Amino acid sequence: MDARAAHANHHETDQGAVAALRRVVAVRQKLESGEAIPPDLVGWLVQALGKIETGTDAAEALGLALEPGSESPHRILARERRNAWLVAALEATEGRTRWERAEAVAVAARDFMARRWPRWRTRAEPPGNATAQQRALYQAARAAEVAGLELPGNAKQFSRLAAAARGHEPHVFVSMPGRFTGT
Repeated sequence: MDARAAHANHHETDQGAVAALRRVVAVRQKLESGEAIPPDLVGWLVQALGKIETGTDAAEALGLALEPGSESPHRILARERRNAWLVAALEATEGRTRWERAEAVAVAARDFMARRWPRWRTRAEPPGNATAQQRALYQAARAAEVAGLELPGNAKQFSRLAAAARGHEPHVFVSMPGRFTGT
């Protein structure tokens, strides 16, 4: 197998683990809410539990096993949640252009992390008087902290997030999670 094929298989395993973690989260949410678990999730869970029962490692049976050196699925999902909340913070920020909003939210995020986050970190929710931008930054900071991530520190990073959320990310930034590749 050549290096490109090995890289492709490694990426598929990583993406399979992310999909498996999404299924785990969906099952937990359904169980917590008392809602019925959809048949496709029931089938997946029954199959995985059967494998575990016959001696297969739980992570492997659930599809969560990773190649050595792979980024964990929980970190990938936490980054997705963080980024979604950062886009919400951008949308809650005033500005005529995406760049103006990105500059403003970058300043707000640095201020939030320095001043508010240390006081709000232990709260289950942000205070009732928090602005929409502050609520979004709070949720982004929580998602980031769980996975050992940070919030972006400059307008360029926020602008890229906004572009990616709209599907306008330049090709040069399309890559494997955590890596940027040039064309």
